[in-house]
Amino acid sequence: MAVQQWHTSPLSLLMPIGDELKVCAGMGNGAQWQAYNAQWAAYAWQSEAGMYGAYAAPQAPPMMPALPQQLPGDQASAFAPSTPHPQVMPYAVVNPYSPQYYGGAPMAYTWPIGYSPAPGPYAPYPQAMPPPGPPQGHAAGHWQTHDPRMLRPYEHSHSAGRRPWMGSPPGRPVKRARTNFAGPVPECVHINKRITAAQSAEAVIGVVQQELDKFDAVCMATALHTLASMRASAQQYAALFERPEVLRLMHVIGTRLTDFTARNLSNSLWALAKMGHNPGEAMLNAMAAEVAKKLDGCNAQNLANIAWSYATLSHTPGEELLEAIAVKAQKKLAEFSSQNISNLLYAFAKLEHKPSTFLEQASRAAMPILGSFTPQALSNTVWALSKLDTLDEELFIAIVQQVLGKLTRFNAQNVANTVWGFANLAFDPGQPLWDAVAQNGIYTMHEYSPQNIANVLWSYAKMGKRYEALLTAASAHAAHTMSTFQPQSVANFCWAYATLNVAPSSQCLTALAEHANHTLMQFSPQNISNTAWALATLQFKHMGLMGNVASEVTARLSGAEASAFSRQHLANLIWAFATLELDPGAAMSRVVANAMAERASNCNPQEISNTVWAYAKLRFYDAAVLDTFANEATRRIEEFSQQNLANLAWAMGKLSHFHEGLLDAIAEHATAMVQDLSLQHVSNILWTYASFLHLKPAMTSAFVGEIERRLNTEAFNPQQLSNLLWSLCIAELCSEEIWKGIMAQIETLGIAAKDLPEEALTQIYQAYLLMRVDRPQLQLTMPAQLLPAAHHTWLESCKNVRISALHRDVARVLTEHGIPHNIEHVTEDELFSVDIALPEEKIAIEVDGPHHFTANTLAVTGEMLARQKLLKARGWAVISVPFFRWSGLSDTQRTDWFFPEIAQARAAQAQRHMWLGPPPPVPPPRPPPPRPPPGNPAVRTAALPPAAYASPPPPGPAWPPAAYQLGSPPAPAAVIKTEAAHGTPGGLADAQHALAPASVSHYAAPASKPVTEAVKTELPAAAVQEEAMPVPGDGGKALSSQQAHSSVEPSSPVQPSSSPPEHAVTTLQSAAEPAEGEAAQQSLPVGDSEHPQ
Repeated sequence: MAVQQWHTSPLSLLMPIGDELKVCAGMGNGAQWQAYNAQWAAYAWQSEAGMYGAYAAPQAPPMMPALPQQLPGDQASAFAPSTPHPQVMPYAVVNPYSPQYYGGAPMAYTWPIGYSPAPGPYAPYPQAMPPPGPPQGHAAGHWQTHDPRMLRPYEHSHSAGRRPWMGSPPGRPVKRARTNFAGPVPECVHINKRITAAQSAEAVIGVVQQELDKFDAVCMATALHTLASMRASAQQYAALFERPEVLRLMHVIGTRLTDFTARNLSNSLWALAKMGHNPGEAMLNAMAAEVAKKLDGCNAQNLANIAWSYATLSHTPGEELLEAIAVKAQKKLAEFSSQNISNLLYAFAKLEHKPSTFLEQASRAAMPILGSFTPQALSNTVWALSKLDTLDEELFIAIVQQVLGKLTRFNAQNVANTVWGFANLAFDPGQPLWDAVAQNGIYTMHEYSPQNIANVLWSYAKMGKRYEALLTAASAHAAHTMSTFQPQSVANFCWAYATLNVAPSSQCLTALAEHANHTLMQFSPQNISNTAWALATLQFKHMGLMGNVASEVTARLSGAEASAFSRQHLANLIWAFATLELDPGAAMSRVVANAMAERASNCNPQEISNTVWAYAKLRFYDAAVLDTFANEATRRIEEFSQQNLANLAWAMGKLSHFHEGLLDAIAEHATAMVQDLSLQHVSNILWTYASFLHLKPAMTSAFVGEIERRLNTEAFNPQQLSNLLWSLCIAELCSEEIWKGIMAQIETLGIAAKDLPEEALTQIYQAYLLMRVDRPQLQLTMPAQLLPAAHHTWLESCKNVRISALHRDVARVLTEHGIPHNIEHVTEDELFSVDIALPEEKIAIEVDGPHHFTANTLAVTGEMLARQKLLKARGWAVISVPFFRWSGLSDTQRTDWFFPEIAQARAAQAQRHMWLGPPPPVPPPRPPPPRPPPGNPAVRTAALPPAAYASPPPPGPAWPPAAYQLGSPPAPAAVIKTEAAHGTPGGLADAQHALAPASVSHYAAPASKPVTEAVKTELPAAAVQEEAMPVPGDGGKALSSQQAHSSVEPSSPVQPSSSPPEHAVTTLQSAAEPAEGEAAQQSLPVGDSEHPQ
């Protein structure tokens, strides 16, 4: 036996060569001709559809080994029966339906005369058949086929009386010849020819209507393939599947799937995917089951198309089949074209299946043929590997060079998917590519779809690449096309601008907000969260949109969709409202707080810190939620960064929620990392501990040391310096060296004193007053004009006073018992206004509302004691009337408790001033006179002296936030309700219960109001600048900027910037404070890829 190697066509053939019978058992470079010694002759005949068979003479050898019926590729197999046959026998040798004509799968038919093989998938006609002949109207002896690896077709032919065709190397044409054999063509071949010749969908449907009962598997696959190949819109394709003929075709396909070969299945699935028709899970699963059985019959293109089709139809055929396809594909990688590789990678990425070893091998296989990749193949390859989190740097570097060379041939989606893939893997392709893509985008922006724009900008933002011209072009284009943006594109678009700290045009932002407002119900929780975060970062307020967001989030969290919100979505949403200083209302605040509490154990430190910070800004208090977060933070305090630690401490202080375990943990952690804390962090932490009077010696010692060491080496703005000074003086920690250092820093700023913020001047003056009491021996130097300016600001604040219902009720009791008094009495130096004064005896009665105490433990705050210290230093005896004690007593009980307090204060004053005579006696309690009808102003104001309204309200956190401007602070809910019902203060017994630690839930927040009532003004779009955008927030406003005797809060913590998970943080720098907040985690945009062809 002799074996020879040949380059051959995609046909298999029995050939007599001299006295040998040669059988082609393969194709391509590895084709083998197996020669058998025998004395016989064979004749081949041909037709348009390909080689049909060979005749073997009776001299055939008694036994010939059977060859496989089907081989990979477009070739078919030949086989001989295991027993000799006494007469001439035709053997089907090749695919009767060649791919270039019918799109069918390779099949081998056997039609021996007088011999009937058993029915099977490759022998659909078991009965004896005459030899077929060439089709009518076509010259016999000539046909064309096309090797998929060649760039041009070549011919096959032979002539009678000569040596039959032996096969030619690819690209070497063979002369035409004739044959003397002819025979009828099977009817299904004629039907298939009619289908492929159809020029319209109607023509195909006509054939289906007339001949469906005669269709074989090839005809059915061809019908779908031909319909899918028509150029039609999605609507036209959808209409096709409403036609009864097509529905009947689909039904027949479903009942005869077992007749389909691997190629039939591949072509049918491709057609369905191309037309965007999902036939249902049952049909797709049945086709997947058949594919699994016939996977060995798939060539490279079949494997790629099957996987691509399921991906395009968004149907997972099962992990087992996908892995089997990957294994089969890995064995055939040498046969894969560039498009096959990119399509298969795209499919695995879309179906979220990461094969075990295929990706690495596919990357290696792509390298040698990378030059043959089209722009879309390059784009899909990068996108797919990125989605599958597979970074092959060698391959990506080579792809970058290909992209640079072919960029002018890339369409907008190719560009978007390519840069998205690089950015998603944090792979920097180099400055030349970023520059080229930006320039290309500027000049072709009109070709970009909304998703293309969003994905390109997302990529640049993710990698920190800021191109002003590109951002301007995108903003201008988006402003006119915003109505076509999908929710994901809206969210990613504004996220990119916020991350790059560049504001789109006001026209663009307005269009975006309006579009989002009208389509908000289509937004996913993440889209809502990211959009709100971005607009807050850009400081763009749109009342309608944010109000709609509050309503939508409340509704979804109250229903079945609550689980769709991740802890990050919730944290970013409440952060956005707090940053914009918009009250989302009690309903949203409550449902978000409860949802976050449920997820607290899964929250990362930044989510805990940001959520508590946001509720502090919104003045929403819920003791149970705060305890949940405090317990979780205490348990994991070592995981908190410097920024998160400082933000959490500040927020707890702002909400006056005392949690000893958390405070001790923060103090220990802050002490250990004191050298890594900025002085802004130190100031925020110190403020909270001073407010709670919970000073830890080790921490305060370390803090003071760091302040003294670094005060002259770090840069500050005025508000930061005033915050730091105020905190140190409240805690009695300010040394002469620190005082001088802070004053020197203020002078270095070169800002005129009159131009400093009022909040800063108020803090500086209060610190000055405290230092004169605590360190009277020090010479407190200040820059020129600073002290006069601070003094003037302090005096002006004394003119703003508010008298609460509790305040009036205490005055009423004094009036009813004949004790003369003044309300809001100004001290001799005009620096303080006493709530209720007995001026002759210098007794100050301070009516202390909820903000003078911790919210949950009702302990006295450091700010309250600082005010009392300053009053005592001016010779006043101070009596505190806590709201919770007063409201829980009847009038008789109040006098029994209150009057002894007055007597004791008088005695102390008498001793202090060494009066010659006894102090005035305390009038004995007497029954109060009958209470006049509600609303009688005579009684309500009878005891008020002319100077009654000369001072600010009691000290404590600003109530409500300055930006709200809602008027005087509300009394506890029970008080408001009673006064509204009866017209007079009273019924305060319920207030203590309402404000008890276990039930305090919203004492520090204004009544629930729509978003439109909770803001000061909407910032004009022009206020959003493209350069040096400030960090949104307080900007360092004092806690009680309008109160002459109150403490002032430190500047608000740095708001988080945003970027996708597990990658570098993009932060925003502001003039107010360093931007060190970690990034709010974001999801990745979905890279939409066009269907590979």
